[in-house]
Amino acid sequence: MNGTADRIRERGATVAVGPLAVGEGRAAIASDRDGAVFGVWEGAAPVWSSGAAGPLPWLELRTRDAFEAAQFYGEVFSWPRHGPDGIGVAYEEEKVVARMAGRPHGRTPRRSGR
Repeated sequence: MNGTADRIRERGATVAVGPLAVGEGRAAIASDRDGAVFGVWEGAAPVWSSGAAGPLPWLELRTRDAFEAAQFYGEVFSWPRHGPDGIGVAYEEEKVVARMAGRPHGRTPRRSGR
């Protein structure tokens, strides 16, 4: 978790809360360079999770630069870039979609309408 918080700060974003202990895990609240707020969780799946094998990352974001945002979150969360489990980013139906191992993990509209 400390490494994730460090990567957030290194990329010009803000960690507002944490990392701190929460139950059986650790959490942090941050905002990216454009001010979008997001949370980070490390530890056993919290009671509010979907019950999957582990908490799954998901990002749905309106931003001015979708590819830059995908790169930011990929670097912050250390998503692999190559190989069968690597992260892939492509335009799909007017959105930028980030997929890991073929599964969608985030999407951003191409334009925010700003």
